[in-house]
Amino acid sequence: MSPTELSPLSVLDSSLTFPDFHQDWTLTNSVSFTGIGVHTGQAVRLSLHPSEKPGFWLRDGNQHQLISADMVRDTRFSTTVGSVMTIEHALAALNGLGLSAALIEPEGPEAPILDGSSAPWVEAILAGGITALNSPRQIYTLKSPWHWQQGEISISAEPADQLEIDYSIDFEREHYRLEQQRQFNWSPQGFAEEIAAARSFAFERDAAALQAAGLAKGGSLATSLVLIETGGSLNPARWPDEPVRHKILDCLGDMVLLGGWLNARLSIRRGGHTAHVTMVKTLQDQALLAPVSGMRLAK
Repeated sequence: MSPTELSPLSVLDSSLTFPDFHQDWTLTNSVSFTGIGVHTGQAVRLSLHPSEKPGFWLRDGNQHQLISADMVRDTRFSTTVGSVMTIEHALAALNGLGLSAALIEPEGPEAPILDGSSAPWVEAILAGGITALNSPRQIYTLKSPWHWQQGEISISAEPADQLEIDYSIDFEREHYRLEQQRQFNWSPQGFAEEIAAARSFAFERDAAALQAAGLAKGGSLATSLVLIETGGSLNPARWPDEPVRHKILDCLGDMVLLGGWLNARLSIRRGGHTAHVTMVKTLQDQALLAPVSGMRLAK
């Protein structure tokens, strides 16, 4: 059977049905971006290539490594996989669109930040098309409910027949408190329309402190939403709840580390990259995952 190809727009068609995602999908054509690394400030490049092998593979010289939680080196300000920082936005684009196979080729110490979201990657992937492989997709659910908590940060997970993410954030400043919550039931169309364009965010004072410490060298109003300590932002928000939408984006990118799709109902409070990676590692280490044969798309 020859691979099946979708046109760029058909993946966002509401008639796209769940059986399409029983199998692995990859890009039809390679996509690449060159830009500035938000933390290093260096000119960098990242390319996503089609792969006939299921999974997301990171090219390191002549070696291709299957991306996994064991490859995570840092989660303080982004997710560093192997030697590549800030790769989660590109991974979120792949995962959020329902792809499950790609070769990722970095040129430099981190991925280009672009506009701080996954939207440029999504647009490029859809413009190039996606292709079905003949291999069945690796899909998991949970054997039983699971809960993890560290201080005020918590994640609860329950078995489900699709991916549902209920995410809340709470940042308390001296004169302002940012509290947001959003429920997202995954579908490729929902990701592209509701999540992909949500940008990284930071409070103005925190961003200034990071840059004074020699970090966030590539950060600017063009690469993130900068929040004001007393409310509002220095640059226009794309949605009133753009920060929590971006947290969902980051979660989808970090969930690539699981090595397969997860059907689960997730409730995440005050999470971030460290919490996401802890969830993935714990679910794997404690053998809490059970393979299933399919998943349901949100309507």
